[in-house]
Amino acid sequence: MNIDYGLSMKLLFIRHARAEDPDVFAAAGLTDDQRPLTDDGRARMSKAVQGIRLLVPEITVVASSPYLRAVQTAEILTSVYPGHEVMPSDALTPGSTPQGLWAWLPTLQQESVITLVGHEPNLSRTISWLITKQAGACVKMKKGAACLLDFPFGQQPGSAQVQWLMTASQLGQLAR
Repeated sequence: MNIDYGLSMKLLFIRHARAEDPDVFAAAGLTDDQRPLTDDGRARMSKAVQGIRLLVPEITVVASSPYLRAVQTAEILTSVYPGHEVMPSDALTPGSTPQGLWAWLPTLQQESVITLVGHEPNLSRTISWLITKQAGACVKMKKGAACLLDFPFGQQPGSAQVQWLMTASQLGQLAR
């Protein structure tokens, strides 16, 4: 599938920040899609998005998994990018495929800096597939980490170039 985004399509991947313990949450009878961020996760992500803002001064769209922890992470991001709303997408839920995300991208009407907030291992697999067109993950996204991909010479999976990949701590240090 070849998507014509021009020469400037960038994908900013962000893994959700630290969330409540899944086992404790499940023991309380609540479903995983309702699991929220921890206070520490919110605080660390608030610092990380300041670093992201320095590296990526403008974004055009913010899409997120509809799971609460991802939406909350995306909302922290939109607090430093005023005027953006979080667009939920099932293409970013746990268990989604890189191909599914790739097929969903044309619905964004050729936006130039697309921010995608989601989960592991999906994000690492998707980034790896976009870089190498291989099924295995060659990168690992820690909680709150971000990665910027660029498609300067074509928009086919396997042609993406990594501009940067940083942890939440590294991003937070940039903002000091």
